[in-house]
Amino acid sequence: MSKMKNKNLTIKILALFISILLWSYVRSEVNPKIVREFKGINVEIMNQRILNDSNLLVLEPKEVKVSVKVSGRRSDVNSISAEDITAEVDLSEATEGTQKIPIDVKVPFKVDLEDVSKRYVSFEIDKLTSIEKEVEINIKGENKEDTIKESSISPNLIKINGPSLLIEKISKVIVDIDVDKINSNGIMKLPVKAVDRKGNKIEGLEISPNMVEVSLSVSRLKSKQVPIKPKVIGTLNNDLKLSTVITNPSTLTIRGLEENIKNISQIETEEIDLKNIQSDQNIKTKLMIPKGISIDNEKETVTVILKIETSLNKDLNKELEKEILVPINQISLENVKEGFKTSLNSNLGDNISIKIKGEKKILDSFKPGDIKLSLNLDGLVEGTHNVKLIASSLKEVTIQSIVPDIIETKIEAL
Repeated sequence: MSKMKNKNLTIKILALFISILLWSYVRSEVNPKIVREFKGINVEIMNQRILNDSNLLVLEPKEVKVSVKVSGRRSDVNSISAEDITAEVDLSEATEGTQKIPIDVKVPFKVDLEDVSKRYVSFEIDKLTSIEKEVEINIKGENKEDTIKESSISPNLIKINGPSLLIEKISKVIVDIDVDKINSNGIMKLPVKAVDRKGNKIEGLEISPNMVEVSLSVSRLKSKQVPIKPKVIGTLNNDLKLSTVITNPSTLTIRGLEENIKNISQIETEEIDLKNIQSDQNIKTKLMIPKGISIDNEKETVTVILKIETSLNKDLNKELEKEILVPINQISLENVKEGFKTSLNSNLGDNISIKIKGEKKILDSFKPGDIKLSLNLDGLVEGTHNVKLIASSLKEVTIQSIVPDIIETKIEAL
C-alpha cells in the first residue's frame, strides 16, 4: 500500500513538471514578449483655467502629440488601443515666460511603458492684456484715389484683448473699404481687424466689437489727357536759333475732382533758361502738377528736346537743286530673254541728265554712281520698244527730272 502511494506521488510530480515545461513553452514561443508603438497620442493640457484665472494664456503650442512604445506579452499588447493610453501635462504651477513641463504617460497595467518620443513640452505663456484703439479707414479698389469727402465710424473706439506680445505688434485697427463697391447710401457694416506695421492681420486677438458701421460719401475722380507744354525762357546768342522744342512724352493723363480738372488744358514743365545753351539738348525736367491733381504714371519728369540751329547750319540745311550726269553705259538692262541681244538708240548721247533736290550738305557729297538706272525688258519680244528709264530710290534727296526718261531699245535674236 505504501509503495502504491509513493508511485502515485511520483506520477503527480512528473505531471506537474511537464505542465510547467509546457506552460513555459507557450509563454515563450506561442505568446512571446513584444514591443509595439502607438503614434499620434494626444497630450491633454490640464488646468488651463488656473492660468486664465491668473490672467495668463498659452501661446504655443496649442496641440501636442507623442508616440508611445509599450511592451508585454503579445496577447496583452494586441488587446489594447491608442485610446487606452493617456498623456497629459499639468499647467497648474506654470508662470509667465517659456518653460518645460513634463509629460505624464499612463498605460494599462498588463503592459509596460517602454519609451515616449518626448518627455517634456516647452510652453510659451504670456500675460493677457487689453487696449483701446480708434478705427481707421483703409481705402481699396481700382478707384482708391477717389476722395472721401465725409466719413463716420460707429463705434469708432474698440477694445482689444490678447497676449501682450501680440498687443505690442498692433500698429493700427482698420476697416477695409472698396470704393468700387460702395452702395448708394454709403452705409456699410464692416469687420474690424488689427494689423502690424506691414499691414498684415494679427491673428489670436479678441476684438470687441468686431463689426462697426461706416458711413461715408465719395467724390469720384475724373481723368483726361492733356498736352505737356515746355516752359522756355531767356534768349539764345545772336547766331543761334531755337528750331524745335518738344517733350517726350508729349501728353499725360491727369486725375482729379471735376471742378479741379475742367479748366486745365495743359501741364507746363519747370522753366528752362536758354541763356547758356549752345547746341542741341535733351533736358530732364519736372512737371508743374497743380494742387489736387494726380497723374496716372508715377513719373513726374519729362524730357524736353531742344534743337538749335546756327546760321551755318541754316545754309547747310537749305534745299537746293543739282544736275547729275549719269553715263549711258551705267544703265542696267534687266530681264533680257535668253537667245536675244539688246541695243540702245545711238542718238542718245553719252549721258542721262538727272536733276535732284536736297540739302546742300547732302548734294555736295553726291556722286553719279549713287544713282542706279535700269530698263526692265520683261515680257518684251523681238523688235524696237520705247522703255521707261527707272531710277533707284534715294535717301535724303528727291529726283526732280530724268532726261531722257524714255529710251528706245532694240531687241534682236542672236
